[in-house]
Amino acid sequence: YKVLGVREGASKAEIEKRFAMILKKHRMQGSTGEPEEGASGINMEEATRAYNLLMGYEEKEPEQAVMRKPNPLFKKLGIDEKKAENFWHYYKFHVLGGILLIIILASTLKSCITRVEPDLNVAFVGEFLFGGTEGFEKLVEGKLGSVRKVGVDSAVFFPGMDGQMEVAMHTKTMVLFAAADVDLFVLDRANFEKFGKQGAFMKLDELSGSLNIGSESARNKTCALKAENDDKEYIYGIDVTDSPIFSESGIEGKEKIAAISIRAKRGDKALELLGLLLE
Repeated sequence: YKVLGVREGASKAEIEKRFAMILKKHRMQGSTGEPEEGASGINMEEATRAYNLLMGYEEKEPEQAVMRKPNPLFKKLGIDEKKAENFWHYYKFHVLGGILLIIILASTLKSCITRVEPDLNVAFVGEFLFGGTEGFEKLVEGKLGSVRKVGVDSAVFFPGMDGQMEVAMHTKTMVLFAAADVDLFVLDRANFEKFGKQGAFMKLDELSGSLNIGSESARNKTCALKAENDDKEYIYGIDVTDSPIFSESGIEGKEKIAAISIRAKRGDKALELLGLLLE
């Protein structure tokens, strides 16, 4: 206030007006361009500093900062402490954001490196209801010693679903059958018959011994149909609706028919899972 020549507690409008007068006078009388007093007798550097402080454009340094000893670390590294403090003041959020980004990238990279690729892939297609598949995955991984990691995908339908979502699910179903790496499908009756007739599943007749479906009660669970290229009906699926694996993992559905994909890369593990679902 003293430097600008205004009363203490003057309004910003008064400060603006006074500084404009000082600046005008300084320019009219001429200036040497140096921080010392010019022809106006006013030190413009001090006046500008006072103006910035009073207008809130520059924070006033705490008085104790004047008496503070220089940081020996900055001095040893040849870093200007004042510039470092100003940099941190204006860019601290950028620095913190950068550190957070590095942490996220490191975490993502670690998860990619340590990620275990599934050695058995399962897909649910049809009218099913479940909040997640983690329970199913853990149960299967715990009961099948040969399986380290189960991958699960799904294309689920339900009555009254949104038209766009239904189209998206139909598209995803096509992808699961045509291009995805799926070893075993769990389907409702309609989708089993639809894709079974198109030859999407492996014949299970020759594997009946491995699946222990020789008894009459077990044979009642077999699902046979005649595919386009078949001369007669063959077993392509097993009704596993009552499998406790589903009830324990919270997967609901009126019917659940398990079928091994004709494109399965891990047919032996798919057969093991099918046997487990039959228990």
